[in-house]
Amino acid sequence: MSREELKEFLHRRIDEVDSEELLKKVIVWLDINTGLEEPYELTKAEALSVQEGWEDYKRGDYITDEELDKEMDEWQKG
Repeated sequence: MSREELKEFLHRRIDEVDSEELLKKVIVWLDINTGLEEPYELTKAEALSVQEGWEDYKRGDYITDEELDKEMDEWQKG
């Protein structure tokens, strides 16, 4: 299929979609994959939190997903 045929095909398929949720997902996917989505700008507090988390990571001050799962299981058992 040519580029124009692909576009026409997509237009027809989108016209057939009734799901608002699916249409929103398509929009997000297109925005992300075409570079149209505006990057999220962190607030100063968010940037500081990310920096602190990075410093924790570099010091080895973190737990793995497996360790967290184990802690959560123990916590839920009471």
